[in-house]
Amino acid sequence: MTDKLPFKILIVHGNEQNNYDLLPHTDIGYNHALLFTKYFETHYRDDEELQQMDVRTNPNTISLALVSRGDIVILDTTTYRENAIKKYGKSLLFMFPEELTEFQIETMESLMELFENADEYTIWYDFVKVNGETKCHCSIGDSTNIVKNHLEKYQKGKKK
Repeated sequence: MTDKLPFKILIVHGNEQNNYDLLPHTDIGYNHALLFTKYFETHYRDDEELQQMDVRTNPNTISLALVSRGDIVILDTTTYRENAIKKYGKSLLFMFPEELTEFQIETMESLMELFENADEYTIWYDFVKVNGETKCHCSIGDSTNIVKNHLEKYQKGKKK
């Protein structure tokens, strides 16, 4: 069996340094939505929208709801079947809010080694709603440099 990346879902909050929640892989299966709904049993208890989400909710919908609240959401999107790993490798999807706090940037920098064993990095950012459709910019790379560069752009205020 192939070693998995160290988390299934990682949520980086913006209100203090090293404030993040790491949701590990489970034996329950691949379902991100199930992990999110279990997480919401003890987090965001006063958030009616998040509390109404369940295992049938698309994980990207849940992630975007968290991003709209200022969180960074990172999903391990790897298919952990031997033939898929050999063909496609391990992949991470990063979803960034419009603005990052200095705490989030520092936390992401301190967590960088958690991301190093992936083969593909996808970053979604600058989300907008157009006619009921969510659109965003996307960057894809094959090393953590794409994440580091993205964080530098936030620090410089030139996010593009």
